[in-house]
Amino acid sequence: MNVKLELVPVNSANCIPYLTTNKVDLVIPSLSKTPDREKVLDFSSAYAPYFQGVFGPADIKVTVPADLTGKTVGATRGALEEIALSQMAPNATISAFL
Repeated sequence: MNVKLELVPVNSANCIPYLTTNKVDLVIPSLSKTPDREKVLDFSSAYAPYFQGVFGPADIKVTVPADLTGKTVGATRGALEEIALSQMAPNATISAFL
């Protein structure tokens, strides 16, 4: 393609505005395909399935969202994962990161 790569930091809150105002040409991670997003963006074929997992010490068993009650869980701020987590485990503490 003979073009120079310029990496532009984005987060879940600003990646769509950056795409729609031509501040960036593409976003690779942390942007799941939804019907609303499909109205304003073009998506390539998915390169990875949507997956949500909880990782932690082996002695803390999490098999259902209720097991996260009283636990602090990290998630990407503004991403589908944070939104889903807040709905599925309302009694967990979500520590959101950019």
